[in-house]
Amino acid sequence: MRFHAVQSVIMFVAWIVVLIVLVIISVVLGVIVGAAASAAGSAGGIIGLLLWLITFLVWLVLPLLFLAILIFAAVKAYGGNYFKMPIIGNMAEKFAGGPAS
Repeated sequence: MRFHAVQSVIMFVAWIVVLIVLVIISVVLGVIVGAAASAAGSAGGIIGLLLWLITFLVWLVLPLLFLAILIFAAVKAYGGNYFKMPIIGNMAEKFAGGPAS
């Protein structure tokens, strides 16, 4: 039980880090594309639109993926199954004191 709680906390911390990185990348790309679009005219506008669409899809897909993983892990833990996520699970085992905790 303790393992699943630690794994959940580590997952949320990783999610916050991913969000911060995404915001920084989005802002930097927005400034770069905005400057390029104003310098290039209509061709820059098309490139800017495509980059905006890609950014929108990333911001749509990643939260849905996070939610799906969260629900899957919660159902497994609630069912009494030991479910260890690939990278986060190893860290959680170290912090929780092993898989039997």
